[in-house]
Formats: sequence, structure tokens, C-alpha cells
Amino acid sequence: MKRFIKVMFVVGSAALLFATTAQAQVTSTSAAGASPPTAAVDIQLMGTLQSALVLTIAGQDATNVISGSANNTMPTRSTANFDFGTFNTQSTALTNGSIHRVTAATAGAFAVAALNATATISGSGGNATVTLTLGAAGGTSPIAAGNTRYADGAGAWATSADGTVLDAVPVGLCPVGGCISGTPVPHELAVFLPDTQTAGNFTQVVSYDATL
Repeated sequence: MKRFIKVMFVVGSAALLFATTAQAQVTSTSAAGASPPTAAVDIQLMGTLQSALVLTIAGQDATNVISGSANNTMPTRSTANFDFGTFNTQSTALTNGSIHRVTAATAGAFAVAALNATATISGSGGNATVTLTLGAAGGTSPIAAGNTRYADGAGAWATSADGTVLDAVPVGLCPVGGCISGTPVPHELAVFLPDTQTAGNFTQVVSYDATL
């Protein structure tokens, strides 16, 4: 069973059938002449339980906040924003997330989002697999190829080469054995902005895909 996300997912649905008047009741009638009269009805409770997977992406604290979320049911992907605000590569703080100035290798700065990914599983055993892939870049000053990074836990962000480069090849997010249901997996997403990057706005999609 498979789930997909750009940044929360639900797989599974339930249907409730309302009976018509002719179907809405069952009766039992005592036997003629029985003393005392008796009546009995057996109701069989029934249904079909489906497996479900919910993937939730959230900021780790009040300084890492996701906004503008659209929570959808597959096959429509859910979406959200992580807005760093307005800054420059020599800023010491961000409105949202954190900034890390680097001068080793290529001078510039990392804008970093500290996030938790939580897979919640029901109706199925085992753990989930969650991967990250790079989506579309946009804006008047788009992020260059190779400059969107991932770090398991907390990244060092000390040189321009730090972090795992995200591209079209999926990168595993879960620890060995998979993501345990209900257990947050802390990680960081970052964009590297060299001092030579032209001023302007940018957008960069990172896609999360979860599978049982």
C-alpha cells in the first residue's frame, strides 16, 4: 500500500450505508400460545477493515513552522509551505527556520528547516518506508541544482558541501528497519545560497513518499 506527499497523507476510506425503511428493522414474534411469550433477535455486527497510512510532516518547534497546508486524500498529494522569510546570506537569524553562514569551499549560507516526519499505520503490521526526492524549483532566483540538501537528525552546515544532495533519485528518510508507526523522525531540509546568487525570491519543492 502506497502513500505520497509533498509535505500529510491519508490512505483509506469508509462507507456508511443507510438502510431503507423496509430494511431498517428486524422482528421476532413469540410462538402462538407460548406461555410465557418469548422473542429473540441476533444482530451480526460486520464490516471490512482497511489498512491506512498517514504521513505527517511538522516543524520541530515554534521556530520551525509549516504553513498553508492542504491535507488531501490520495491520489491527490498534500502540500504545505515552509517560508524562511526575507533575508540575505549574511543574516544572523531568520523569521522561520535557521541560517548558517559558511565560508569554507563556497561562501554563502544555508537556510535550514528542522522537521519531523511521522508515519502512522493502522490495519497492517510492519513499518513504513519514507523517501525524499527533489521537485520543481521556481521563483526569480531559483535554487541551483545540487543546492537542496537533507540531513538525518541535525546537519553540521559548516561548509558548502554539507548535507546529502537531493535530486530525482529517492533518498531514504527512515532508520534501518523502517519508520515505526507513531514515532517522529527528526531531520533537516536546507537550501544553500551562495553569495553570488542573484537577489530574488525562490521556491523549491521536496517530495515525501511513504509506503507500507
